[in-house]
Amino acid sequence: KINRYIEKNKLDRYSKEVNQKADNEKKDEEEDEDNQEGDVKPKGQVTQINRTNKNLRSYKILLSILNFHIGNYMESYNNSVEFIDGDNQPVIYYILGVLKQQRKEYNSSIAFLNLAINEGFDSYDAYLNRALSKGYEKSYKSANYDLDTCIMIKNDYYPYYLKAINENYLLDYASAIEDLNTAIEKNDTSANSYNYRGIVYANLKKYPFAISDFKNAISLDYNTQFAHNNLGIAYEKNGELEKAIEE
Repeated sequence: KINRYIEKNKLDRYSKEVNQKADNEKKDEEEDEDNQEGDVKPKGQVTQINRTNKNLRSYKILLSILNFHIGNYMESYNNSVEFIDGDNQPVIYYILGVLKQQRKEYNSSIAFLNLAINEGFDSYDAYLNRALSKGYEKSYKSANYDLDTCIMIKNDYYPYYLKAINENYLLDYASAIEDLNTAIEKNDTSANSYNYRGIVYANLKKYPFAISDFKNAISLDYNTQFAHNNLGIAYEKNGELEKAIEE
């Protein structure tokens, strides 16, 4: 199962910016009211309505971020969709992009993540999630461009692992092995990395290498998805039928 990371610090920063923006708007409007004469009272009433609407908008943006943080994705989605044609809040585009991905609406996810990145939410998570959605849409090369950007932002093992998956689909096995080697160097406790390197070795018909990697994956996490099945197939392909049956 592919994890989806949430960059809490960046979301928290946008929460603070929304609060600050609301405070500044409130001060500006109070100054406008102080400068108004008695014969323009209706304008003050309009200002009060505008202030209420802006405060409500800021509250709903914060509510959307909070719900996203704690996993109430449907509530976060409902709060967020109100701002599609309104306030250009990059964090809202990001949230909608991730939520659309979870709903398996990958093209829509990519569109919202494009907006988030173009409007300034150009974070590791934004590029990572856009890469994931592109991968689901089989745009493997484009996904790897985003993963390269992730690596420049934070040289973590996970983008290398995802790049290798895309390269395997592109039949670029040499690059997949290279990226999985890097992923394992950076995190040698990732069962998924060993399992997927085993898959690539099996595609290359290097079954002894594949068997070793599948066994490593199982030793790290006995419940690694498909690892037991992969190991059994590799044993069979390698002529070890008894072991294949046992597995």
